[in-house]
Formats: sequence, C-alpha cells, structure tokens
Amino acid sequence: LPTPFGILCDATGLDSLLGKSRLARFDHAAARTVDQIIGACMLIRRDDFEILGGFDERFFIYYEEVDLCKRVVDAGGEVWFRPEARVTHLGGASCESPSAVDRMPGYLRRSRSQYFAKHFGLAPQFLVLGITLLECACKAMVLSIPSGNETADAAVVRFSRRNGFVAVLTEWRRRGNAGKESDS
Repeated sequence: LPTPFGILCDATGLDSLLGKSRLARFDHAAARTVDQIIGACMLIRRDDFEILGGFDERFFIYYEEVDLCKRVVDAGGEVWFRPEARVTHLGGASCESPSAVDRMPGYLRRSRSQYFAKHFGLAPQFLVLGITLLECACKAMVLSIPSGNETADAAVVRFSRRNGFVAVLTEWRRRGNAGKESDS
C-alpha cells in the first residue's frame, strides 16, 4: 500500500532501483496475499463489498481500488493475487486520449492526496503534497524540453502532459491563495 516513502520513490524513479511500490515486482506464478491489486480485475464477495461501504465515490479515478484494499486489510480481511485469473488491461486507455492526457496528472495527484488525508491524517498528507509539488515542477520542466527527433504528434502529447503537471501546480497555488483570502 502507498506510503510517503513509496510516493517519493515513484515520483523520483527510485522505485525502479529499489524495487518498491510497483505491483508487478513479485513472482506471478503462485497465489499469494498482497497489499493491493489493480482495480482492472477485482473480485470481492458482495456482502463484504457492502459491509465495507463499496468504493468511496470521492475517488473519481485512481486510488479507489487502493482505498478498498486498505479497508479490506484494516477490517482483518486479505487481498489475494490469483495467477489463474487472466485479463488484458489496456493500461492508460482512459488517460492517454488527447482530450484527457492533460487532466490525468491532476486526477491522480488529487486522489492520492485524498487517500492520504482519509487514512493517515495531516502530516503524511502534507508530506505527500510536498513530494507532489516537487514532482510536478520537475516533470513540467523536463517536458518543456523538446527531444531531437520528436514528431509533431509526439510534441503535442509531450506538451499536453506538461500542461497536466502545470495544472496541478496551478490548482494547488489557487487553493493556497483561496485559504489566504479567507483568512483576511
């Protein structure tokens, strides 16, 4: 399950060096308990789902399955990976369309912030917010730099992705300014 350290590793790319934070990094040949599974293929008994309150609808996209898995574990249940279950998940299909690519970084970071606020309180939430702002600033800067052999279509996607990270920064700046205005 996500932790501030795991978010830091994911945001900086350290997770690929440390082997943390990615669901794909375990032996997929045997059934086993896991902290969470990807929501693209989940099965849960209806009674358990209803007892847990179902998916938290505050999560528009991203983290709804993470939240549900955490609630299963917190209630004393187990989350299992089953290798015999097969599904093809077209990862990114909902967030790679030209109309959505610039909004998805905001959706992901907003859901991540909601998850930490819901389960861990203010200190971890603000730690993750700091990581998020640094991550978005760095990614926006990197995505502002064109690559040498970039096609026009690739440049449009890169610029849209850059705009998504800039939008996250703008949203948080606007939230901060709104808080200052309400204080005066």
